[in-house]
Amino acid sequence: MTKWKEDEKPEKYGILVNAGHKFRGDIIVTLYEKEFGLYPYYHNFSDLTSAVNGGIPQRANLSAHLSKVRSDIEKEIPNKDFDGLAIIDYEEWRPLWEHNWYTKRIYRNASLAYVEEQYKKTGKALTNGDELAKQEFNQAAIKRPNALWGFYGMPFCNYNAGKNGTVGCGEVFEEFNNRLQPPHVEATAFYPSIYLPSRNSGRTGCLYVTSVLQEAKRCAENLSIPIFTFNGIEYFPLNLLIHIMPK
Repeated sequence: MTKWKEDEKPEKYGILVNAGHKFRGDIIVTLYEKEFGLYPYYHNFSDLTSAVNGGIPQRANLSAHLSKVRSDIEKEIPNKDFDGLAIIDYEEWRPLWEHNWYTKRIYRNASLAYVEEQYKKTGKALTNGDELAKQEFNQAAIKRPNALWGFYGMPFCNYNAGKNGTVGCGEVFEEFNNRLQPPHVEATAFYPSIYLPSRNSGRTGCLYVTSVLQEAKRCAENLSIPIFTFNGIEYFPLNLLIHIMPK
């Protein structure tokens, strides 16, 4: 079910695919945090000792990260004239402090611990550590290491959008996306996600997709950059597909 037959040519339906149906190729390349550069994250959201590459962006080695990014690009996109879609899929943490909630709260806690550690070294008294940690996280996350092409899932939208019967990502997410516009984050395309694997209501799903696309259009309006959506075309679960296929 996951492989194309030799006589199946998606190109004849106007679908662009990588040569040989490779995951990374001449049309589209998606690069993930654990294999692209030296992206800082926590392997275990409940364990502050599980830091990888420093854990938080404040501790990231920017020069080492960019050096590996360059070598990774040469490896994964060897064609210097590549003009396809290049997506960076960084999802372990969100680039603004206040949006790291639930399991991602570890990045707030680690940022606060980092600030306290720095103050202990200087012997200065720390006041309002939360605000300082927030400022440092935001500055580091926006300026390093995120600085290439387009990012999966951006612009962001409230995952509950559409559930109240209306269209819109909400003021909180609009303000969030405004803060992630150039010159803070450089992007030559937007790659919002409109996956709908768990939405039971057709109307709710439609309102959600409309909300995401509306927000992406709003953000791209003054930038003159294209929008490409990530969609799920799989059947969930696979058994449903098996039942409707001819024997």
